[in-house]
Amino acid sequence: MRILIVEDNPADRELLVFTLQEHWKTEAKFREAHDLKAAHGYLQRGGVDAVVLDLQLPDSTGWDTFARVHKAYPNLPIIVVTHNINLDLAVTLIEQGAEDVIVKDFTNTIVLFRRILFAVKRGIRNQALWMTEPPPPMTETEPPELVEAGPDTLPSTREPGAGDRT
Repeated sequence: MRILIVEDNPADRELLVFTLQEHWKTEAKFREAHDLKAAHGYLQRGGVDAVVLDLQLPDSTGWDTFARVHKAYPNLPIIVVTHNINLDLAVTLIEQGAEDVIVKDFTNTIVLFRRILFAVKRGIRNQALWMTEPPPPMTETEPPELVEAGPDTLPSTREPGAGDRT
């Protein structure tokens, strides 16, 4: 397994690599990139099974960071790591194709490793499925607009005429 870690903070990058190497031993190889340009160089050459991606990089920030990588490599598992604790952003990232969104709180390295491991395994499984059937086209490149709806705007689950007396 080959994992690209895209993280501009050297301390966070070292901790991620150390944690993952400690648990994976020789089962995984790691590449490191400090910005999106360097990450793109590794990804173009191929041979990467998954990406651990920070959203705040010197040459790209926020949603755009994920969108650019996902658009260029739509079948590649991407695990987002971020300091941003915005739940709406995390849900949107998952809906748009991220395998997982992990808030940078690297105090429990076992949990960090397990979440990354599971996300990588899900992504590899999904890649195998995509090889057998084409994925649905991705039409959205922007995060969806969040709209709050009141309970009276929810569609009825009752069939028309069900329970009506005539």
